[in-house]
Amino acid sequence: MASQDRRKYKRRWISAKRAVKRLGVSYSSTVVDDDHDDDSSIMDARVDDAFASAAIAAEPTNTRTEPIDVDSDVEEDAADTDSRHVSLAEYVRQYEGSSESESDADDDRLNDIDLAEALGEWVGACNVKHNAVDQLLKVLAKAGHQLPSTARSLLNTDRHVVTSTKSGMQYLYLDLAKQLQEFVIQLPRDMRNQLTSLEITINIDGLPLFKSSSTCLWPVLCAVVNVKPISVFTAALSCGTKKPSDLDFLSDVITDLKALLQNGITAGYQHVTVNLKCVICDAPARAMIKAIKLYSGYAGCDKCVQSGRWLGRITFPEVNSELRTDASFRTQMQDRHHNGYSPFCELPLDMVTQFPVDYMHQCCLGVMRKLILTWMGRGAQRKGHGARLSAGQIDQISCRLEQFRQHVPSIFARQPRGLHEVDRWKATEFRLFMLYIGKIVLKDILQDDFYIHFLNFNVALAILISPALCAYHSNYAGELLINFVERCHQLYGEEFLVYNVHSLTHIAADAVMFGDLDSCSGFAFENYLQQLKRLVRSGRNPLVQIAKRLREVKPAKNVKVPKSVAISTNAKNNVYILDSAVGCEVLEKDESQSQTSQFRCRLYRKARPLFASPCDSRIIGAFVASARDAYISSVDSTTLTTKAIMIPLENSSYCFMAVLHCV
Repeated sequence: MASQDRRKYKRRWISAKRAVKRLGVSYSSTVVDDDHDDDSSIMDARVDDAFASAAIAAEPTNTRTEPIDVDSDVEEDAADTDSRHVSLAEYVRQYEGSSESESDADDDRLNDIDLAEALGEWVGACNVKHNAVDQLLKVLAKAGHQLPSTARSLLNTDRHVVTSTKSGMQYLYLDLAKQLQEFVIQLPRDMRNQLTSLEITINIDGLPLFKSSSTCLWPVLCAVVNVKPISVFTAALSCGTKKPSDLDFLSDVITDLKALLQNGITAGYQHVTVNLKCVICDAPARAMIKAIKLYSGYAGCDKCVQSGRWLGRITFPEVNSELRTDASFRTQMQDRHHNGYSPFCELPLDMVTQFPVDYMHQCCLGVMRKLILTWMGRGAQRKGHGARLSAGQIDQISCRLEQFRQHVPSIFARQPRGLHEVDRWKATEFRLFMLYIGKIVLKDILQDDFYIHFLNFNVALAILISPALCAYHSNYAGELLINFVERCHQLYGEEFLVYNVHSLTHIAADAVMFGDLDSCSGFAFENYLQQLKRLVRSGRNPLVQIAKRLREVKPAKNVKVPKSVAISTNAKNNVYILDSAVGCEVLEKDESQSQTSQFRCRLYRKARPLFASPCDSRIIGAFVASARDAYISSVDSTTLTTKAIMIPLENSSYCFMAVLHCV
């Protein structure tokens, strides 16, 4: 169809749609297959149907009909602007009978419609405040654009949000099934046709909203994990000054999940099954929703039946205790482990294995943070004095961390900071230290026994984070973690073996079950929680504010089609590891190779391990290479898949470390 015909069709379609909308007539357009987009007869039929619906609605009936006030949708003479009223049929005839000379004005109007849609997307994507949008709309109106006068009109903001009270908190349910349907419908056609099932994970966590108030949000989040990138959305919201008084705030989600797991969803003409992969929470939230004892209780481990030991705190010294099963949990065989009945027992899921250990909270913010504080002399252990660092050593480590800032790629959300700011470190910073740069900054500073002990932790987590390494070396990683926990008893004392440390004996099994630790981590949810927090403008009714902002965002704009990552030639972002442990530094694109995508790279051969115990470091993608052994060569872009960190060492050597995490 020619561009002129397309514009004409679009004008007719918009006018018909407005006409139908003004009379409140329900009209659903016929879905036309993409293979027939160029068939003008079908498109004209759709427009004619809309006009027919409008004409029928405009015919006189026995009921009294008010005249239709046409505001700014139709151009009128200046003298008639304030008082002219026309029926819908007359409006349609006038629009259809307009002369070709008005086509330019119509095109301008269509451009304004596109501009309004673009502005709505921009406001949602950048979280722009309504006051700023109102000012912008005034400026655009002075420039001649016919746009809504307020942000509420532009975004179709709900005037009223009806909430209820559950579990002693203000509560709002956002319909999980409907959101999953919208998610499937807005996917690109090729992705949608290949989709037969949705794998979802559920997250429940508390979110403090203000520093000067106890008001907190308890959202129930859902993530679709088998469509990349991972999409997170809100299923339910609860807000109050205390934790939920009971588990009634989960009732709507549980009811919807039961129906979804049994029946799936129907999106258009496509039926999609729904599978619940796991429920991801930190330890306190997991204990709450499972109605079990907290980790500070004697029966606080939700993976094994070990009875804790009191040493100023509850510790779990055993590493081979009997494991819990779904049957033993549902029958409450260990009575003192349970506080009541969990609503999740109504779902067909394993109440033990499908509630995995979240390594973000228990490894990064738990064990890694505890180790660093102990090294800095801020732990309360009787032993471990040999691990304590002097003030000069702490400064030396901090200096190394700050020097590495210019070498850490931008794919890491946060750059390393010194140990003096460890109290303000985020989970991503602890992960960066735990998996990558910790083994470099601690070398030759931390005593050998403690350094090798840390390497056990580092290697085990590196294996379990990577899907490829976890598939082959998960058993070895589990053995390393058991050895790590046992050595903690010897090096730091039995009081060091709190729940976070003990959970390392179970985390390898979770990685095996779900493929890797990133597949059952809370990083994606934690990022989304911060987005929710930024939607709150003031302390007045924050739950309603969040609900309105969420509804303003078009569902079709939430999911992005994954794009291939461009290969960068900028420093620190241009480092890769090729097969056979070859370091690669991308310099420039090779223009001489016109047929294929080639890059001129500096390759570092003769890699040697960074450490040899507990294993050859090249297994986890960490090795050292010398600049003297480097050479320039052309490399095909298809081989540049494993990004890496490149840290300069002494004697013109460089340490390469493969980026292993996925989220």
